[in-house]
Amino acid sequence: MLRQIEARLREQYADLGAQLLVQIVPLYQGGRYSAYVFRRFTDIRLVAAAELQLGFFGGDPDNFTYPRHALDFAFLRVYGDDGKPFTTEHYFRWGSAGVQQGDAVFLIGNPGPTSRLSTMAQLEYQRDVLVPASVGYLDRRLRAMRAFYEADPAAGDAIDLRNRMFGLSNSLKATAGRLDGLRTPEIMARKRDAERQLKAAIAADPKLSGEYGDLFRPDRGPAGAPAPRRADAGRGPGDDEPVRRLGVRAADARRRGAPAGRHAGERGCRRPGPARRPRARAARDPAAGVPAPPRGGAPRDPRRAGRRHAGERRDGAARGLGAR
Repeated sequence: MLRQIEARLREQYADLGAQLLVQIVPLYQGGRYSAYVFRRFTDIRLVAAAELQLGFFGGDPDNFTYPRHALDFAFLRVYGDDGKPFTTEHYFRWGSAGVQQGDAVFLIGNPGPTSRLSTMAQLEYQRDVLVPASVGYLDRRLRAMRAFYEADPAAGDAIDLRNRMFGLSNSLKATAGRLDGLRTPEIMARKRDAERQLKAAIAADPKLSGEYGDLFRPDRGPAGAPAPRRADAGRGPGDDEPVRRLGVRAADARRRGAPAGRHAGERGCRRPGPARRPRARAARDPAAGVPAPPRGGAPRDPRRAGRRHAGERRDGAARGLGAR
């Protein structure tokens, strides 16, 4: 269905040629989709940007806090096929009077994901397994990059390490704040009560109970069918066995009062596979001049640590709305 919609839009706006960009965005975890058509421009030039100390004023402590007193902006200019600045009839104009109390304010862009519709089982998994692992990963990676940059700033600037650290620091603060919310008893209590009320409402209605009564059973899907295996195993219902053991071990360790570190459950996340040959290791003989590696293993090459899996950055203009 989505491919048919995209094909129809491409045919409808075929006059844009190679500049046509069709984007179909899932909302509400796939409950609704929105289609957008863009005229994409590839000749985008920087006009002006704030200096680093203005754009990053306040540093990480001011990040995600309000009010924030940084001046972070950039102006870009779109150029057409003729090499001249592109002009369009529709665009957002500057308002000389500024924003007044009670004015409507619109933000451009797709909404971010939300966990408001997640079940208690999903939220507990995020709280106990997924998000703590993400915080630890981001923290270790950021500390390794900072150590590398402090040791050799010139090499760090050559690989644009500072911007990568800014991105990691931003993700770490957001993820750590998410974990704080998941660990707040009052928030989880409200979610637990809302789920209880939902279950009671479904059970009280014969029609709803017959259609949705099995939704909260961990081993069954709708209408009593076995729950399908998810392609993204390890992120919620449908997890594979090793990841499930990881959560169970972590929960058992907390009940025993053991530290929720590596030995609490990390060993349970390795997937079963063929037997591996033991690696040959160099003898750690002080007399032979082979020092033992630092605790936690040797630091990673920051050039590899800085790689990210990101989608294509798309610069363009929305059809009928001017520069994007």
